[in-house]
Order: sequence, then C-alpha cells, then structure tokens
Amino acid sequence: MAVTNIDPGAPDFSPQWPERTDLDIAQVAFTYDAASDTLFIDFYGPGRPAASVPSEDDDRDDVYLRVDPATAAVVGLQIEHFLSAFVLDRPDYLDALELADLHGIPPDQVDAIRERLAPVRKRAAVDAVFDDLARMSA
Repeated sequence: MAVTNIDPGAPDFSPQWPERTDLDIAQVAFTYDAASDTLFIDFYGPGRPAASVPSEDDDRDDVYLRVDPATAAVVGLQIEHFLSAFVLDRPDYLDALELADLHGIPPDQVDAIRERLAPVRKRAAVDAVFDDLARMSA
C-alpha cells in the first residue's frame, strides 16, 4: 500500500493539505494496527496508495503525512508508536480509537489502556483549562 518514490527533501516538494471543510467526514477512516502500533487516519477512505513522509510541523519522529506522490496532496496521517508512546504525550488522541477499525487489539484491551491513561488524560485536561483561563485573564 505504501509508495516510496517521493523525496520530501526535494526543493520543490510541498505537501498540499486539503481544506478541512472540503473533507467528506463519511469518507474519513481511522484504522489502528496493533502489530505495528500504528494509527492511520485516511481522509478519503482506506487503501489509497500514498507515500509516508515525516511531518515537518511536528517535533516528533513518529508522525507521518500520507502524501499522493503524483499530486503532493496530503491524503492522511500515520502515527507510529501510537499506544506505546504517542498518546502518553497527546492523551486527547486516545479518543481516535473509538472511531477506529481495530486490527489485532480487542476492545477490552483498549479499555484497559484507557484506564491506565486516565491520570495522564486528567492532567492534560486540567492543564488545558488552566492555560485557557490564563490566556483569558491576561
């Protein structure tokens, strides 16, 4: 499924993000693969050939843009180490599993992960509230 004939370091390479309002929400697909601990978010349905290109907008090395090599259109995202590392820093992304087709992980295991991350998610929610209040009162 992955296409690798794209050079993200090429001077003329510029991934083209779709307009959020142009996306057909019914086509957006979330898929979690337990064997690779990867979450795929496909904007135009699953299975579209694309190259995985490291995201330059994220300081992490586990977030990739899924890019159509012919048009440079961003057709999705790929998040590696999703449960083992990514959601520990970004617990709000754990909710994506409720929307995902789960491959290789039973729902009760997802529930156990959710319970284990509850304190991390609570801390993130409290921090977000404090940050918002600080901005409003500044």
